[in-house]
Amino acid sequence: MNPKRKDSLLVIKILLLAGILAISLPVAASTQDLPPLPEGCVPGILPDQVNPPQLILTCVPVSPVEFNGTLFLYAHGYVKPQKPLALPLGELEAFFPLIGSLQGSGFAFGTTSYSTNGVAFEQAENDLNALVNHFKSLLGESLKKVLLVGASEGGLITTMMIEKHPEIYYGGLAMCGPNAGMPYQVRYLADFRLAFDYFFPDIIPLDGIYDDTPVLLSEWEVAEGIEDDIIGAINENLPKAAQLFNVTTAATNPENPGQSAADILSFSVLGMNNAVEKAGGRPYGNKFRWYWGSEDDKALNAGIERVRSDLEALLYMHRFYRTTGKLERPLVTLHNIFDDQVPFRHEVIYRIKVALRGRSHNLVSVPVSGFGHCSFTPTQVLGALFLLDFMSSNVK
Repeated sequence: MNPKRKDSLLVIKILLLAGILAISLPVAASTQDLPPLPEGCVPGILPDQVNPPQLILTCVPVSPVEFNGTLFLYAHGYVKPQKPLALPLGELEAFFPLIGSLQGSGFAFGTTSYSTNGVAFEQAENDLNALVNHFKSLLGESLKKVLLVGASEGGLITTMMIEKHPEIYYGGLAMCGPNAGMPYQVRYLADFRLAFDYFFPDIIPLDGIYDDTPVLLSEWEVAEGIEDDIIGAINENLPKAAQLFNVTTAATNPENPGQSAADILSFSVLGMNNAVEKAGGRPYGNKFRWYWGSEDDKALNAGIERVRSDLEALLYMHRFYRTTGKLERPLVTLHNIFDDQVPFRHEVIYRIKVALRGRSHNLVSVPVSGFGHCSFTPTQVLGALFLLDFMSSNVK
C-alpha cells in the first residue's frame, strides 16, 4: 500500500473514533481530573493569554517519530454558560489512548476550551487561530496542513472557520451544525419557546423569553426540576404537544416527545441571557410574525408573547454568527434529516448559499436518515471522513 494512503487510512480510523465522541451535544467536564495522557500531550493555558484564559491540549509526535506536517484541531460544541471553563474532557476521554497512535504516525492533535462558555463563535475564531499559532511556535515551518472537525456548535464554528480562513484551514468536517447561521437558529429556538409558553403556560418559571432571572443548572437538572416539568407536561398532553410541534415544524422523538421539547428549550431557559449579554441586546423579535398550524391560529397569534429585537444585537449576530457560503476549501457536512435541536433545513439553506457563490464543488452534504441530534453510526462518520480526506488531498 502507498505509505501516504496508509497514513491517511490510519488518520481516518482515529478521527472516526473522535467523531463518534462528538456526535452528541458536547458537555464540558465539571472538573479537570485528567485521565492518563500519552507522552507528548500537554494540557495547559495558552501562553500570553491570561484574561480570560484559554485552556488547551497539545499533542505532538515524540522522538524519534518525525512530524508529518498535518495538524488536526477539534472544535467542541455548546457548553452551558453556568458550567466552569474546562477542556472538553467529557468528549475526549476515550480518545486519549488513541492519541499515542496518532502521534506515532507523525500527526499532531489539539483542542481548546475556548475562552468562554455559552455562545462562543466570535471567541472561538480567535481562540482556534491562536492555538494554530501556538502550534506553529512548537512545530515551526514543518506545520503544513491544518484540518478542523467539529459537532453541533463546533460544526458551525468549523464551517465559519473554513469560510473565513482558507489560508489557515485546508478543510473541515462539520457535523450537525447550524450552518445556515446563528440568526436562523436563534429564531427557531425562540419560536419554539414562545409557542411552548402559549400551549403550556406556567411550566417554565420565568416571565417570558427575555426574563433575566438567573437559572441555575441545578434548577434545570434536579429531579422534578424544570426539565422534568417540561417532559411531563408534553407527554401528558399529546394533543397540545402535536400542535406545538406542528406550529414550529420541529422534529420530535416519537418515543419521548417531552425529551425533544426539553432539549430544544434548554438553550432559551439556560442560555438566552448569555446570548443577550454577548450580542449587546435582544437578538430575536417576532412583532410581525404570523404563526400557523394550530387548531386556532387566530387565538395563537393573539395570545403568543410578542417581543422586539435590538438593532445592535441583530448587527452583531450577522457580523459574527452568519455563514456566507464562500467556500474556498473543502467542507463535508453530516446531518440527521430529523434533527430536533438543529433542523436539517440548515443544510438546505447553506447549500443554496454555497451555490450562489459558485462554490458547490467544495461542499459535500451528507443527509442521514432518522431522528436525533448528531445521531450517526460509525459507518456514516467514517464515510464523511473518507470524503474529507479525498477532497483535502488535492488542496495546496
